[in-house]
Amino acid sequence: MKKLMIILAAAGLLYGCCRIVISQDTAEKSQEITVSEGGDWMLTDDYDSRDSSFEDFLKQKDAYDTLKETYEMLNNAFGGDYYDVGRQDIEYLGKFPRDEAYVSGGKDAMNQKINGQILSPLESLQVSYNFVCQKKMNELIGTGEMFGKEDYQRGAEQIIPVLAGASYQKMFKAGDTFQGKYLGEKDLKFQIRGFFKKDAGISLDNEEILLDRMLVFPSLSLKENDSGEFQKILLSVKCQGYLHYDGKSDLEKKLKQLEKIKKETGFRYTIPKIR
Repeated sequence: MKKLMIILAAAGLLYGCCRIVISQDTAEKSQEITVSEGGDWMLTDDYDSRDSSFEDFLKQKDAYDTLKETYEMLNNAFGGDYYDVGRQDIEYLGKFPRDEAYVSGGKDAMNQKINGQILSPLESLQVSYNFVCQKKMNELIGTGEMFGKEDYQRGAEQIIPVLAGASYQKMFKAGDTFQGKYLGEKDLKFQIRGFFKKDAGISLDNEEILLDRMLVFPSLSLKENDSGEFQKILLSVKCQGYLHYDGKSDLEKKLKQLEKIKKETGFRYTIPKIR
């Protein structure tokens, strides 16, 4: 399970729409993108290849320092234009009482017995404070309230607040708690903070994400008492968020900054060529 989650955390996805066209030269492992308007670009890496993998990188003795420095430089360089956002499923612990429509992977992934635990990966989205503000997600809440700044400082040993899609009102009420595994490493306690309005949705570049069966929670903060393995995996997720850009020239500028971060930290970001 750990191996699967590391791969999922490290996997690179480049989101675009009619504004961004992606082609990959597999021989040179380069990317070219065409940009005309603003959007969000997901940071990717080239660790997974025939000769290496992201797991190999995580085993290196300087992996933590590389990831920590990279994450700090991303925030310093891009500020509110860097979204610490990811589609990281909460794996519900115990027999899931609803149907497979809530489960990432459908019926086959529901109530799997893994290492003595019964797990169901639920469609989830971890979000950062600046992303929530940019998308005005507080306006999408039907009952309850949006996360406060202090919620983004919570670590894995604390109760993590969750805003659930409207369909979850058949299963939970505000204040209910449940256990879930996160990143294949930690068993966390989650608490329902409230529910989104029916048919509420947000856009992440070209993808419209319907929140009816989604669990949304604040991106976790690193804590000193976290295991070294968990810290590295969490940092790897944080280093592969989204860059918001306003048109071609803005993205070109941001990619030059990303190239500098890549050279300084050694983290192997994939930098596309803009046509």
